[in-house]
Amino acid sequence: MSNLNASSTSQGSSSSQNQCTIPYTNPYSSLQLVRKRKRNDDDTEYDDTNGGNSPVEHSSNPANVARRPFAPARNTIVDTRGPQPPGQARNPGKYRRSHLQDMRLLKTFIQECVTAKDQGRNLEPSFQLVRQRVHQMEVFDFMVPALVTDSRILGQPGFASIIEGHDGITWPWDIVADARVLSGKWAVGNLDPFLLEGIIKKVKTNGVGGMVHPRSIDPNYLKRVPSHYVGAGDLTNGQWWPYQICAARDGAHGEIEAGISGTKGIGAFSIVLSHGGYADIDEGDLIRYCGTSGGEGKPSFGTRLMQVAQTFKHVIRVLRSSTLTKNKYKPKKGLRYDGLYEIVSSRELDRKISMVQFTLQRVAGQEPIRYEGVERRPTDEQLKFYETTQQLEGLST
Repeated sequence: MSNLNASSTSQGSSSSQNQCTIPYTNPYSSLQLVRKRKRNDDDTEYDDTNGGNSPVEHSSNPANVARRPFAPARNTIVDTRGPQPPGQARNPGKYRRSHLQDMRLLKTFIQECVTAKDQGRNLEPSFQLVRQRVHQMEVFDFMVPALVTDSRILGQPGFASIIEGHDGITWPWDIVADARVLSGKWAVGNLDPFLLEGIIKKVKTNGVGGMVHPRSIDPNYLKRVPSHYVGAGDLTNGQWWPYQICAARDGAHGEIEAGISGTKGIGAFSIVLSHGGYADIDEGDLIRYCGTSGGEGKPSFGTRLMQVAQTFKHVIRVLRSSTLTKNKYKPKKGLRYDGLYEIVSSRELDRKISMVQFTLQRVAGQEPIRYEGVERRPTDEQLKFYETTQQLEGLST
């Protein structure tokens, strides 16, 4: 596929006493995740310039190590501050045989669903295998364009079988949604699963001898998405982020901390439901959401944004935060996009501070909120990623 020429992270290997070390350079500093594993027959790479069948031996140069954008939760975290030796760019046509097998396992599970249907068996166990595999593939850290091409994962049997509903199978809606998103990303060469891409931390002194590390979006990050638009844009129901700044980077919500985002004259584009001390009521498809405190007869800027949106009757993007209390719809960690809502009414709660409560109704025809069951977001794989991120944050002192 000619459009899969995205640049990737550098790769190589080193060997010492029957082990190799794979470090990971994180975006905050020179901290690294290091994984040690025994070599085996799968520790060879394959070059697609010869049909994917030509093994390429690992280099013994310690400088040529595989840098991974995501590491399994079992990795050992070590502090390796300081300059790192330069690595070689990962060849987009090289991969390990085991990685190709990992890709093709989804096809095996899809075929199992076809067999179960033909034999009249219950499809749920087979669906669960496919569902879990798609979730695992979302965080594959070894992807290169040649893997997508050689595995033929975008066609049949593969993502196309799920998205287009071949073989007479009615796939669960959440599997179809997740397959469509991942297939779309890989089709355009977006192979990096790292959710903190483009996020940096700046070390500052707090004035009393301590250090603070505010997050910000790298000004040189070219894939930032503007947030000043009405509607869902390219967002998908259930899309998840570990931090609100990541949602700002991807155009879901334009504020890093504030709960209401919008522009004067157009109104609010999005809101975040979180534990902010306001009298919000969350019933899933129906939300009673409070603006912010203002002065007597002078609504706050955020409240005015909501009022303008109500006047224009345009939809609002709603994100839920894990900081919500006693809320069954909240994600376990981070923030989740839960679809479009429209403001159907409003009422003043406190005239002295111009506190207004808005009633929002979820727009009909959307997929259900992904807060429970097998379709829940974040997935177990995403939560493992979150835990790894938290460990890295702990080292950034």
